[in-house]
Amino acid sequence: ESSLASAGNLQTQKKLRRLEDEEIWASNMVVMLKALDLGLIDDGQEGLDLEDDSSFMPHQADKLLSVHVPRSVLDKVIAGNRSVRQALHNLDIDERDHKHLSDILDPDNSGGISVLELVDGLKRLRGDSRRSDIIAVDLMIRSLQEQMEDVLSYLQDGHSN
Repeated sequence: ESSLASAGNLQTQKKLRRLEDEEIWASNMVVMLKALDLGLIDDGQEGLDLEDDSSFMPHQADKLLSVHVPRSVLDKVIAGNRSVRQALHNLDIDERDHKHLSDILDPDNSGGISVLELVDGLKRLRGDSRRSDIIAVDLMIRSLQEQMEDVLSYLQDGHSN
């Protein structure tokens, strides 16, 4: 049993190192962004203006920050590009989440995903879910419920006067 626990610890440490490896993160995000660039162009939209090599130029930052990728483009890129699915796998994003990423990464339900939402969302999705993730969501929902009750109370008080 001690060897099983040791093997489990080793696997956990290995996964943690992989999740903290900035080279893995950067190289797989480049794959994602280049595929989205082509997906936007194929969809008849303006692309991300990425260079052919894997370097990132500072002048591209404004462009990257202003682009919103339609959910349909993200869905097509994930479904149709094996290298994107491999990049998601390399980032330790659960394969069961791949077909739902456009929904997950569009928190304001605007129909589009900014590059910042994409980057932030993918970072949060990496690895296994933790109890703290569930508690954080529960606390946010409770806060929203309290705010909605306050709004409802305000509206009811305003209409009864």
